[in-house]
Amino acid sequence: MLYSWGLDGDTLNKRPHRVGNKSDWVTVSAGYGEMVAINSNGELYTWGATFDDTSWTYLSLPTRKGSASNWTSVSSGMYFSIAINGNGQMFSWGQNQYGKLGLGRINNDYFLPQRIGQKSNWEKVSAGTDHALAITNDGKLFFWGYLGRPSGVDSFYATPKQIGNSTNWIDISAHQNHSIALNELGQIYIFGAPTIEPWLTGYEGLKKLGEPNNYFKISAGGYGTFHAIGQKASSNVESIQKSSEFLIYPNPLNNFNDL
Repeated sequence: MLYSWGLDGDTLNKRPHRVGNKSDWVTVSAGYGEMVAINSNGELYTWGATFDDTSWTYLSLPTRKGSASNWTSVSSGMYFSIAINGNGQMFSWGQNQYGKLGLGRINNDYFLPQRIGQKSNWEKVSAGTDHALAITNDGKLFFWGYLGRPSGVDSFYATPKQIGNSTNWIDISAHQNHSIALNELGQIYIFGAPTIEPWLTGYEGLKKLGEPNNYFKISAGGYGTFHAIGQKASSNVESIQKSSEFLIYPNPLNNFNDL
């Protein structure tokens, strides 16, 4: 079952309330306006300030989007969403400011899912405010959209651009003007817009966040913050849970190392 809380139109729900009557949800993502979810049949649903086949609209309950039933991953950002299907293909829809839909075009809104490029090995995606990140199944990291003003000049990419040459990325989280990525060694890397969050590292460059190298869960927060959970090396689930540490930044360590 799926529950939500917060501002719903003019109504503030302070406590969780059930959304619809389905009991087969497997993943959900809350964006700025649109909510998206996938059920166990691989069907994609949206609600909130979203889009029907031809225009913007408001849906109070989850409504199926399209007829496909092989969706595996989805992420909602600021008035746009991105999803990956079982064939490793990636699709986007919504507002296309700064080319954040990754379609090679800018400022054209798309109400139905549009395929991004020709790759068929996408594995994970995260949508932020005006940018997005994705990982392929061979561990490569890609970025597109807008993330700041390097050297005072507006700059963005309207198609996915690979960041670095590493092939060991396993998790990503995009937010307002910054992003965070995790590799299979348990190391965290951050990047973002230094004109907005001065402690971040620049538009395209990733920087490692010090020690330790034992992180396994990450999440980017608002205004340059992020959260990370680390664990001590152990194969025992109980001891992992007891030894986990929860880290909240916006004051990261100063001993950044280059990728």
